[in-house]
Amino acid sequence: MTRRDQGKIGSRIKHPISAARFPGDGDPVFRAQPRLRLDFALKSTQFGSMDTNIIAQTLETEIQSGHLGPGTILKQEELAARFGVSRQPVRHALERLRTSGLLEKRPDRSLAVVGLRAKDVRELSQIRIALEQNALMLSAPNLTASNLRKARRLNEDLFEEEDPETLAELDRDFHQTLYGGCGNERLLKMIADLRNEARRAYALQPIGSQPRRVFYEEHNRILSALAADDIAAACDVLSTHIGITAGTLIPINGTSGQNTHPTSDRTPS
Repeated sequence: MTRRDQGKIGSRIKHPISAARFPGDGDPVFRAQPRLRLDFALKSTQFGSMDTNIIAQTLETEIQSGHLGPGTILKQEELAARFGVSRQPVRHALERLRTSGLLEKRPDRSLAVVGLRAKDVRELSQIRIALEQNALMLSAPNLTASNLRKARRLNEDLFEEEDPETLAELDRDFHQTLYGGCGNERLLKMIADLRNEARRAYALQPIGSQPRRVFYEEHNRILSALAADDIAAACDVLSTHIGITAGTLIPINGTSGQNTHPTSDRTPS
């Protein structure tokens, strides 16, 4: 085969990438390259966003559970090393938490975990009482003896539970058992979201403590009232129960930058 023949054959062979066309492209070929770079950039952005979401969710859980207490300073360098990422996704995650009110910027520009202010506690308590009493009134006529037995078992388990996270889950299941028959999924979702804001309470009522005993006894009083078909009494106890949880167990910031941990006999002013 002569070189001339080889040239003719070569001219008929097109590289698969160079022959590629995209809708709207006037020319073939190497216009694909910018698209490849764009795809890579988009994927990089997506991964960065994923890092930010994971970091923000992890830190939020640690704040709400009480592992990161009020006044704890979060440093970008330490968090970047912990999560194995650059400082950029950490910075974005911290800004997200600051915007949501979980962190505050101090005069030295550091970011610290915020304790709930007395005003926050009052508002949270008022909203929870209104919603949860409504859910209980709607659900109570549909509760069975089996539901009440399940709730009592959960209450016994949470009384002996040592882990705050498991305690939070048991308490959630207890109230879900009582509210589940209300027939209003949106109401239940709102209650779950608000209860999540009170998760810091569980770290402040260790097994054997007076707050834990009060917590347990109030649950039993609610169940006794429901067993007696006294829905009004059950709602009254529930109101007291939520008020004590919000007012005596959640860390409160009296003023910005000053954190206090209320005792079992303290209620928000």
